Amino acid sequence: MRKYLLHVLIISFVFLLVPTAQVATYAGEIETRKEEARKHAVFTSENISIQIGERTWISQGKADRNHADSDGSPDVLSELIYNDVDSVITEFNVNALLYNRYIFNVDVGIGCIDGGKLTDRDYLGDNRTEIFSVSDSTVDDDSMYYVNADIGYRIFNKKKSSIDLLLGYQHWEEKYIGTEGRQQLGGTLGPFASQERDISERATWDSLRVGARASIEIFPKLSIKTRLMFVPWTHYELEDIHYMRSSHKKDPSFEAKADGGFGVMSDTTISYNIWKGLSIEAGYQIWDIESGGGTLTARPLNSDSVRTHFNEANNRRQGGIIGVYYAIPSVYAKRDTTELKLGKMSIILESSARFLSRNNNFSYAHMSQNLAPFAYTDREQLNYDSLGFGKKILIDYNINDYDSIEFSFQGATASSDSTRRLTNDTNGSIPSVPVIDGQSFGTNQHDLVISGTPSGIPNVSVNLEYDTWYVDTFLGLNRTITKNDNVELHGIAGLALAHFEQNFKHTMAGADLLGSLSSSDLDEELTDNLFGLKGGLRLCRRVTRNFYVEGSVFGGAYYRRSKLDADQTLINVGVPFGGRTDAFASVDDRDGDFVPRTEGSLKAKYKINDRWDLSFSSGVDAWWNMSNVNNPKLPSHSRATGTPIDQITHIGDNDRLIEYHAGLAITFRN
Repeated sequence: MRKYLLHVLIISFVFLLVPTAQVATYAGEIETRKEEARKHAVFTSENISIQIGERTWISQGKADRNHADSDGSPDVLSELIYNDVDSVITEFNVNALLYNRYIFNVDVGIGCIDGGKLTDRDYLGDNRTEIFSVSDSTVDDDSMYYVNADIGYRIFNKKKSSIDLLLGYQHWEEKYIGTEGRQQLGGTLGPFASQERDISERATWDSLRVGARASIEIFPKLSIKTRLMFVPWTHYELEDIHYMRSSHKKDPSFEAKADGGFGVMSDTTISYNIWKGLSIEAGYQIWDIESGGGTLTARPLNSDSVRTHFNEANNRRQGGIIGVYYAIPSVYAKRDTTELKLGKMSIILESSARFLSRNNNFSYAHMSQNLAPFAYTDREQLNYDSLGFGKKILIDYNINDYDSIEFSFQGATASSDSTRRLTNDTNGSIPSVPVIDGQSFGTNQHDLVISGTPSGIPNVSVNLEYDTWYVDTFLGLNRTITKNDNVELHGIAGLALAHFEQNFKHTMAGADLLGSLSSSDLDEELTDNLFGLKGGLRLCRRVTRNFYVEGSVFGGAYYRRSKLDADQTLINVGVPFGGRTDAFASVDDRDGDFVPRTEGSLKAKYKINDRWDLSFSSGVDAWWNMSNVNNPKLPSHSRATGTPIDQITHIGDNDRLIEYHAGLAITFRN
C-alpha cells in the first residue's frame, strides 16, 4: 500500500485545487475506469461464460493385461481378458471460458459394472503357445469412475463456432469382480468349488492428454461438436486379489505398475438448443488406452515377494452418449464483434454404394494327402471382397473470403458370405486344420482332421461369414488458392482419424459313418485405429450456368494400431494316426505400422438454385499396409516327420484395401 500513497496524495491535492466542474469531469473518468476494471476482472459474470452439463454414456468395455514368468520365459505366462464389460456412466461437467479465449474444463463420471466375461489363460511356451489352463468367470459387479481436468486456448471463434486447443490430466479407474468361475482346460474341469468371488481387480490410469475440440453451427440452434485427445504418457497401476489361491495374500495377491504407453479418446455429438441456454446432445464416444511395460509383484503368503516383467495392459470403452447442458454466456461474449452473419456455410450429405477389395484372401483349412508321402497341398482360400453401403456428411464453414473450416464424417459397412463343400477321399486328400495357438497332439501331429465320410463325396461343409465397418473423420483448413468466374482451386489440410473393424467367422463340419459330428469353429475379430494427417487439392470448374465438374485428390499418412482377438473350438476332430479329441484355442495379438493413403473422386454437380445442389459422385480410396489375419500354415513335407506349423495366428501388415464408391449427394448452403 505504501507505494500507492504518493499517488493518493497527489490525486487528493488535485481535487482540492481544481474547480467543481473539473472535479465532475475527473469523477466521470473514474467511473469509466471502474467500468473497465470490472470488465477485465478475472471472475465476474461479464467476462466468464459457464456451461454446466450432464451426460449419460451407455458404454461397453474391453480390457486385457498380461505378464511374463519371473525368468522371462514364457514371455506371456498369464493373461486376463475382460469382454463385454457394460457400464452406464453418468457424467457431470463444468466448462468455463474466460475472455472468449481461456478454457477450464472438469468432467466427473461414475458408473456401475453391469455385466461381462473374464477369461484367464496360462501358457508354458513363448508367444502364447502350450496353453495349459483356461478358466472363465462372470463379471457382474463393482464400479468405475473418471476425472478429467483440462485447460486450453480458443484459437478460432466466429458466431457460435469455435476451435480449441486442450491440455489436461485424466484419472480413470475400473474395478471388476469375477464370480461363478468355471475351468475350461487343465485341472478339474467344470464349475469352481466356490461360486462366490474368485477374483477382483482394480486398474487405475493417470494420464497426460493433449488435443483439440471443435464446435460448428450447422443451422441456427443445431451444431456438431467433436473432440480428439491423445494420451502420450500414462501411469498404470493394478491391484489383483485371487480369493481361491490360498498360497497368496489377499491385500492384494498381485500388484503391477507401468509407465509410458499411448491412447486416443474421441467423441462426436449433435447438439440442439431447445430454450435460451438449455441444449440437448447425442453422439458417440470411444476411449482406447494402452500402457507401457513395467513390473508385476506376486505376494506369496509365506515367502518374499516375487517380481516379474509386466508386459502391457489395454482398456477400451465405447458407446453412445446423450446429454443436456445449460450455458450462461458472459457479457464479454455477447459483445463479441467477430461474429459472422449467416450464409457462410455449406453442408453436403452423400449416400453411396461401396465395394471393398482386399489384397489377401482369407485362408485357414488345408487339404492334406492321406497316402505317402503325406504331402500337404495348398490351403483352402476364400475371397472376402465385399459389397456395402455408406454415408458421408461434409461441413464447410467460412472464416473469411478465402479460408474455411472443413469437417467430414463418413462411415460404411460391408459383408460377404461364402459356402462350399470339400470332398474327403480316402485315396486322395482330406480336410485338415491347424490349431491357431500352435498346439500339437503328438510328436508329429500338428493338424486335425474334419471327418467327412463316406469318402469321395463333398460332405464337409465350409462357411465364411465376413463383416466389416469403419468410420473416418477429418478436421482441417480449406484455403482458396485460385478463384475466378469459372474455376476454383482449393488446398485442404488437417487431422484425420479412422476406425476399422473386421470379423471373420469360419466353420467346418462333417460327420463319420456313425453320424458323429466333427467341427471347427473359428471367430477372429480384427480392430484398427488410425490417426494422422491428410491433405490435398480440390478443383471445381463451371461448364455451363448451372452445371459444374469437381475433382479432388488427397494423400494421407497414418499410424495404425491393431488388435486381434481369435477363438477356436474343435469338437470330435481326428488326430492323424490316432483317435479323436476336443480342443480349444485363443490368440490375442497387437501390431502397429505406418499406413499411406491416397484417394480421388470426381463429381458432376447441378446447381438447382442459390441454396441447393444435386450431384453424382464416384471415386476410389486406397490404403496400404493395412492389417490382416495371418493364420498358421501346415508343413509341406511328410506328416510322419512333420515339423510344427510355421507360426501361430497373428496380425499381418501386407493387406491393401481399395474402396470404390458411387452415389448421390445433395448440398445445402445457408
